[in-house]
Amino acid sequence: MYDEEKLGKDLKQLAEEAWSRNNAPILLSGVPEGLKRANGGTVVDFRGVLDGKSLKQFIKDTEARFAYRLVEHPSKKAMIGLIPSGFEYEFPAALNDKKASRNSAGKDDGLALINALAKLSDEDLEKISIPVSIIVKLFR
Repeated sequence: MYDEEKLGKDLKQLAEEAWSRNNAPILLSGVPEGLKRANGGTVVDFRGVLDGKSLKQFIKDTEARFAYRLVEHPSKKAMIGLIPSGFEYEFPAALNDKKASRNSAGKDDGLALINALAKLSDEDLEKISIPVSIIVKLFR
């Protein structure tokens, strides 16, 4: 029978395996598949053990007992992981704001286009037609 004790031990094992492989957490989204692997390919109905709680709440409630720790991304609510206790983890900065990096790349692309056009002769410039909407998109 799958019970709270078995779930806690399996979660600890998953956290330790992920940490030893990558120095990174196992994301909660990967827990069902990890539990299946840990139990010989058998699908584990762990939801019955949770007694109506979320997996996240179960982990918070049992952190000290099973020596693991929940880690959460500061701005992406769905990015939640599990690591062995005694370790620290911070999600990579690249995950913090992909939109900001995409914006700066767009501005760089827009400036590169302007610089390239500035090098053309007047005769070549007369042949080029770029809609303003395209230029604006480069700077967004």
